[in-house]
Amino acid sequence: MGQTRIERTVDLASLPSGAKRQSVLAEPVVVDGRNTVRIRLTPEAAAGRPNLDYIDAPTFVRLPINFENGAISVDIKSQLLPDAPDYARAFAGLVYRATDERFECVYL
Repeated sequence: MGQTRIERTVDLASLPSGAKRQSVLAEPVVVDGRNTVRIRLTPEAAAGRPNLDYIDAPTFVRLPINFENGAISVDIKSQLLPDAPDYARAFAGLVYRATDERFECVYL
């Protein structure tokens, strides 16, 4: 039997209803002529101490999307921060199949 392919596109010109932010700001912006959302640390999270407060800190946006199997296609753009430590100057990632105990991810 063949599998049914279901495509779902999520327009991130703004965060969808039900999205959960943790220690990040999400603001609509235009990047390279495209409407999108810029995700960055809150001032409180950004005021942390490198090598102490940033390691594995829960900073994310959780979208209300169920995903089981398939392909995920995203455009991610990250900017170098001049005051970040050498080992973490630009960091972006995508987490999927997330529960409170575990998740799958790719970091860029």
